[in-house]
Order: sequence, then structure tokens, then C-alpha cells
Amino acid sequence: GSTPEEIKAAREMVVSVGKKMNIPISKKGPSLRLLIAMNEAKMFKEAEEQGRQLLKRSPKDPELQRRLLKSLYGQERYADAVAVGRKAISKSYGKNEIWVAVQLAKAYAGNKQSLEARALARSYLERTDIDWQAMPSEQKDLQSIVQTQM
Repeated sequence: GSTPEEIKAAREMVVSVGKKMNIPISKKGPSLRLLIAMNEAKMFKEAEEQGRQLLKRSPKDPELQRRLLKSLYGQERYADAVAVGRKAISKSYGKNEIWVAVQLAKAYAGNKQSLEARALARSYLERTDIDWQAMPSEQKDLQSIVQTQM
């Protein structure tokens, strides 16, 4: 396996190559992949800029909203992350909905909205239609939010 430093360097190299390609924002697929690479490289400010440019073209795209949520949360801009997360959760389903719920609950917690964080986490943990065995880290994150936001 690679070291965390090697992984970080590889992710940054992917972003560097993507930027050098001057991918037009109108090419949604490659532009989205660059956005994903930026988030993975923890280049959250650049990812936010890329996400906002893409959202100008497709303002209701839940995939883009989820990527923007990740970049805002990564910058610790919790109030902004809450606003985007509220939009994204209503348009997401399946595993994506659960991922947004976790990020939104974390953003609530970061924004000192403990009651909202706990209520959201509980509402998902109590659902019987979610296969938590397929999403153990998300379940653990929500359980942690319920316990720590007391």
C-alpha cells in the first residue's frame, strides 16, 4: 500500500494534470471528475469554485450540490454547508441520501446546531429501510453525532 503522503501527492498530481488540460466548464463529465479530484486532494477552495461554476449551468443537479457540500464542509464553512446540504438531501436517494444526511448532521454540529444535528442523525438511525451493514461507517458517524451532541 501507499503511504498517506504518496496518496496525497498522487491526488494533487491528478488535479495538476486536470488543470493543465484547460477543461471547459461546458464539458460536464470531465469538469465533474476534476471537481471530485479536487475534493479528494483536499483542495476544497478550488473544488468550491469548480462546483459553483458547474452549478451555474445545472443549478438543481444534486450530484453537484453534494460535491459542493463536501468542499464547504472541508473548509469548515458550516453555515454554507448546512444551506447546500438542505437542498441536496431533498434531491438525493439511496446511499447518496445517507451520505448527505451524515455530512449535513456534521455541518449542523460544526455550526453549533446540536439539536438539529442530533434530530437528523436519530431520524436516519431509526429508519428501517436502510441497510446499515452496507454502510457501517455512515451508521457509526450518525451514532457518534447522537452521542456527542448531548
